[in-house]
Amino acid sequence: MTSQGWLATAKKGDLVYVCTGNRNLPGVITKAFKLTLYVEKLKFRRKDGTLMRPSHARMTVRGAASYRIVQRECCEGETV
Repeated sequence: MTSQGWLATAKKGDLVYVCTGNRNLPGVITKAFKLTLYVEKLKFRRKDGTLMRPSHARMTVRGAASYRIVQRECCEGETV
């Protein structure tokens, strides 16, 4: 399934990886809304899986752009 197809059907409790640029961190979707998905306290866009940075965050826009969520099945062979 394509990433857009999977993100459209993602629901609470799904296992995912949070890609941080050089590492894949395991996580679980804790909240799922029409436009956003939460993994712990991180908020991601449902349309493309990228991190939504809060306005008061210390992270730069460029740093936030490297965070995204992917399916657990597509990264099983990679080092975590």
